[in-house]
Amino acid sequence: MPARRVVACSEMSARELINRNKPLLVLLIGMGGGGGFALSASAGSPLLGLLLIAGVLFVGLVMCYPQLGLYLTAAVIPMERLGRFTDDTSAVTLSLMRVIGLVTLIAFLTHALLRRRRLRGDAAFNLYLAYWCFTLLALFFTSDLRGNLQSTTSFLGNLLFLFLILNMVRDWAQLRTLVAIWLAATVAVGLYTMYDWHFGLSFGEALLGRTAERFSTVLVDTSEWDSLGAVRRAVGTTSNPAVYGINLLMTLPFFAWLYRDSGDRAVRGLLLAGGAVVFYNILLTNTRAAILLAALLFALMAWRGLLRVTPGALAGLALVAVAMLPLLPAAVYERILDPANYSLERSGTLSIRLQYWHAGLEVAAENWLTGTGVGNTKVIADIVSGGEDNPFTVHTAHNEFITSFVEVGLFGWLILMAFLALLLYYCSRAASDYNARGLVDRYWFMCASQTSLIGVMIYGLQVDVLHFPLKGFWLTVGLVCLMYRWSRQPA
Repeated sequence: MPARRVVACSEMSARELINRNKPLLVLLIGMGGGGGFALSASAGSPLLGLLLIAGVLFVGLVMCYPQLGLYLTAAVIPMERLGRFTDDTSAVTLSLMRVIGLVTLIAFLTHALLRRRRLRGDAAFNLYLAYWCFTLLALFFTSDLRGNLQSTTSFLGNLLFLFLILNMVRDWAQLRTLVAIWLAATVAVGLYTMYDWHFGLSFGEALLGRTAERFSTVLVDTSEWDSLGAVRRAVGTTSNPAVYGINLLMTLPFFAWLYRDSGDRAVRGLLLAGGAVVFYNILLTNTRAAILLAALLFALMAWRGLLRVTPGALAGLALVAVAMLPLLPAAVYERILDPANYSLERSGTLSIRLQYWHAGLEVAAENWLTGTGVGNTKVIADIVSGGEDNPFTVHTAHNEFITSFVEVGLFGWLILMAFLALLLYYCSRAASDYNARGLVDRYWFMCASQTSLIGVMIYGLQVDVLHFPLKGFWLTVGLVCLMYRWSRQPA
């Protein structure tokens, strides 16, 4: 029997096996859901029973249709703290994103095993896998075991999510759908944050990262009390204004890509409205670095051609900016729109960052070979505080490139830098190939992806950006790797 026919028969038998098991799966869902409801109802918690039923139904549906799990994973990307079941201080954090991702991974691997599908990786995946192996070595010598466990499990989540994207996204239409879901979810979170800013209540820094405040999106920040006092800052559904800022900033190039690629006026109107919501939320984060990076991203998008700069467009943008100024909260003027706050004298966070960078370089020089272990927040804090008992308790270098060197040493750092450089190469090479073939939509997607990745790397100069749970970044990384792979295939 020819080889192709053997493979076709094996795949058909796998499909038949799955179809035959669907009635059994439905029966198990009913039994499990009914049992869960009865169990929780007898314990006096009908709500828990309903949640169990929903959970069992979700697992059953994803086991039958893994692509549904992939779309749901994209939908919960911006809902970091909203879907978290444990506090940020827990040794191992459990969140809705991880639950959906794990169920989707199990469902995909089950289908792949039954259909004998080949699992795929690439050079970028292998580089990040090697970097993650370096992070595991620190378990044997780190002085902050709890921080190391938190970081290694977080990095493992990034690796598994990248694996899912590389293996489950099959075509261009599915890729566009994933990006659209991500952007729509980001806009939904932005609308909720805007409502909470103007009509809700703020919470203090002591409650940041607590599950009890998961539905609160506005923080009262006192980090620059001496110069600015208490300032309100939007954190959205993340754990920090800086994290929320970069989550928003990553989406801007993709709004520009879809706007440029669409010829429907209604769709363009929705994209403009969504982009305006995202930009307004960037202002609400009250983060100086986010504002500066937003300006840089707009300049990069205009330079690459994602944004068409015409006199009419500039005039319309100016009118929108003038109309928006009276609507901005006073807190935004106090912190990010006052030019004086961009000096060392008025910016306490910038001044302390310089101390973190200096301490990080000092630690890197002393531990250049093995590093101190990922997630180690003690060594730099000890240098900054001088060994005394003061507020400097948990801190890193606040610079991704310094922090990663401190944590994994020279060789692990070189692997991470090679990973980032390879991503930019993928973008450039694939964009060139698609442009040569006349596939304009693919070309502009690669331009948007490269702009977004560059923005994240620039943001990393002042904060440990790759240590954040940036699933939007890892979605972009996976799609870039796929687009590069597809660009190397025959037309």
